Amino acid sequence: MTTPRAVRDDITNLAEYLLDAEIAVYINPVSIDGTRVSWHSLNPSLPFLTHRGDPGLEDYRRWVEAGAFSGHLFDGALLQLTYDVEGARSPATGSPTYPRPTAWTQTSSVSNHYWTS
Repeated sequence: MTTPRAVRDDITNLAEYLLDAEIAVYINPVSIDGTRVSWHSLNPSLPFLTHRGDPGLEDYRRWVEAGAFSGHLFDGALLQLTYDVEGARSPATGSPTYPRPTAWTQTSSVSNHYWTS
């Protein structure tokens, strides 16, 4: 049976692996709020989204300042993991990864990006 605590433990294990493998620079603690398992924002007073549309550099900066991420990876990408647990399953999940902002161009977005060196 999947429980919020079991999901939290799995995310914590993943986070520890990312740190040990030197893939992540920083990992936020995992929080449980009812049936939602997600990151624990360092500054929840900052809004998560301020507009509709694809996220941009200002969104990225705000997420970093607020700690609105599960993990901050060495390449600058943000990993955001969220699970909503219902009964014995986790039907609603969100696991976007946002690339480092220098990889974004005028035409790129979260769903359509490429890496530059």
